[in-house]
Amino acid sequence: MQTFSYHSHTNSFGIYDGHNSPDEMMEKAESIGFTELGISNHLICKPGSYCWSSQNFDDFAKAETVYLKTIDAIREAASRHKIKVYVGFEVDYFKSAEWCREFEKLKKRLDVDYLIGSTHNLMNHDASWVQNIYHMTWSHIKVEEDILKDGIKNYWLNVIESIKSGYFDFIAHLDVKKFLD
Repeated sequence: MQTFSYHSHTNSFGIYDGHNSPDEMMEKAESIGFTELGISNHLICKPGSYCWSSQNFDDFAKAETVYLKTIDAIREAASRHKIKVYVGFEVDYFKSAEWCREFEKLKKRLDVDYLIGSTHNLMNHDASWVQNIYHMTWSHIKVEEDILKDGIKNYWLNVIESIKSGYFDFIAHLDVKKFLD
């Protein structure tokens, strides 16, 4: 049996998409025999008009405040538990030079144990059109076939670029196709 997970999300501050508080997650992990737990809430920040949910930010400075509070809340909860807890973020990668500059500055200020690279979006070649895959699925958003094909191609190119960036300890969500069927 696997006795750890590093890809998990809390419901901290009412903005993340998890179902439980850090304390509840740690209690459950301990009760089922986990030896380690990594909590990796979403780090989604893209300047512009990409904010489709409360966990998405369009300004790195505003996001930093929330991310630092998130780290503190997880570490504070971990101090009350015996399980080894790691703090990370699941980062939506965007390949623009502006995004990379801002992310590199933010990354230096975050005291985390790991970063997961993720792509949750279909987008055009320059990411001026971005559509979250899960939001498309839940909202039954349909796009034209040629836009969809281009979006899927750019999804995989973004995954490749996120790997090449060297920012991440591992990559998640290599599952775009299952949400588009």
